[in-house]
Amino acid sequence: MSEGIWTALSGAMAQLSTLEVAANNMANASTPGYRADRVVFREELARAQAMGKSTEEKKLRYTVADAVAVSNNPGALKVTGRGLDVALKNEGLLVVKTPAGERYTRAGSLQVSSAGLLVTRGGGVVMDENRNPIQVPTDRSDITITRDGTVTANRRALGRLLEVRFDSSAEVIREGALLYRAADGAKPKTVPADLEPGTIEESNVSTVSGMVELISATRAFETCQRAIEAFRDADRRATMTVMGNG
Repeated sequence: MSEGIWTALSGAMAQLSTLEVAANNMANASTPGYRADRVVFREELARAQAMGKSTEEKKLRYTVADAVAVSNNPGALKVTGRGLDVALKNEGLLVVKTPAGERYTRAGSLQVSSAGLLVTRGGGVVMDENRNPIQVPTDRSDITITRDGTVTANRRALGRLLEVRFDSSAEVIREGALLYRAADGAKPKTVPADLEPGTIEESNVSTVSGMVELISATRAFETCQRAIEAFRDADRRATMTVMGNG
C-alpha cells in the first residue's frame, strides 16, 4: 500500500475535527456568553523509511488535530438594563456550583431560583467570595448587581460575586456551551470582580467567518478524499501490473 495514503487520511481526519468544531460554533452564534472553540493543529514527523539500499530517507508528515482551545476574543456587549444581567469586562470567569462540582462561566444573565438562590440560566448556583451560595430574600425588591459584583436587594448587600482567572485557555476544559472545568492540576486565581451591570456579553462567533471556515474545511476534506482515492487507484493499478507480469 502506498505510504502517502496515510498522510491524506490524517488530513481528512483533521478536517473532520475542524468541521465538528465549526458547526458547534455556528450553533452557538447567538448564545450569550459563548466563546468559540478553535482546533490547534500540529504537523509531526510520523516516521522515516529507508528507500532500498540508499541512505536517503523518505519523510512522511501527518497532520494531527492536537487540541481544541477556547478563543479569548471578547464578544460584543449588549445593554439590556436588566438588574441581574452582568458582563465580565476582562478574561475572568464566574464561579458556580453544579452537581458535578465547581465550574466556571462567562454567562452573566442570572436569575433567582425557586429556592431563593442566585443561579445561571443553566441552573448553576452562583458562588460568593467565600464560595457560598447567594441567598435572595423572598420579599426582595430592586435586586441589582454593581460593578464590583456586589448583589443587593432591599438596599441590603447579599454578597459579592466571585470572579476568577486562569493563566491560559489551556487550563480550562469546556463542558457544554457555557461551562468550563479546571484541567488537571490547574487552579484559578481570585481577581477583583470587574463587571458591566445591565449588560450581557454576546457570543464571539462571527457567522461570516464561521461560514467561511465551514466551506474551507469541507473543501479541504474533499481534497483529502480525492487524494486517498488517487492513492488507492495507484495501488490497484500496481497490483494488476504485478499480477499481469506474474
